[in-house]
Amino acid sequence: MVHTCNFRIFSAFSTNQKFRIFDLMNTGSKTNRIFVIDIARFYAIALVFYGHFIEELMLLKNPAAANQYKFIYSFHMVLFIVLGGYVAKESRVEWSCDKFLRHQFFTRLLPFIFFTLLMMIPPIFFNGKFFGLVLPSIGGYFYGLVSTIFGLPSFCIPSWFLLLIIGVELFHYGVFRFFKRLQLKNFGCSNSVICCGILAQPEARSV
Repeated sequence: MVHTCNFRIFSAFSTNQKFRIFDLMNTGSKTNRIFVIDIARFYAIALVFYGHFIEELMLLKNPAAANQYKFIYSFHMVLFIVLGGYVAKESRVEWSCDKFLRHQFFTRLLPFIFFTLLMMIPPIFFNGKFFGLVLPSIGGYFYGLVSTIFGLPSFCIPSWFLLLIIGVELFHYGVFRFFKRLQLKNFGCSNSVICCGILAQPEARSV
């Protein structure tokens, strides 16, 4: 009797788990969201925070922290790009160049500028070295701004991800529009990414 009861409980639990999995895969008629992707994004964001936390321990020569840091940073940014590509709106490829650039400015570049300017304020009240910059000083602010303009955020380091998104979306927009005319969209884009990856690796070019 006890075994039968346990079997029924286990069967009900298993069935419930199956429905939960199907619910996660369901995009939903109202929100049109893929919950599995949302959950994966949550874990990726959590890994980013944990990676920055464990980085401080790694700098203290902690071997366990170093191994965790290397493991997390070996895939978590790639995971973001893959998830972003999975839910990318292909309809934006049809936008005019002017509309696309305006969208990039207001949704990507403007937040980057805002957080950069925001993080330039604290050094005015707290003297010291901020990410290698001697602030507040004219030379420190000048060097930081030049470094930021050339793609290395010196005042708000985490905002580099916004620059990465801008670069990936510009690449996606340009390459997809080009290969869509040739009816070789998927094949052409995948090979373009592979070629860019090879050219970016000096070791690969020397083989």
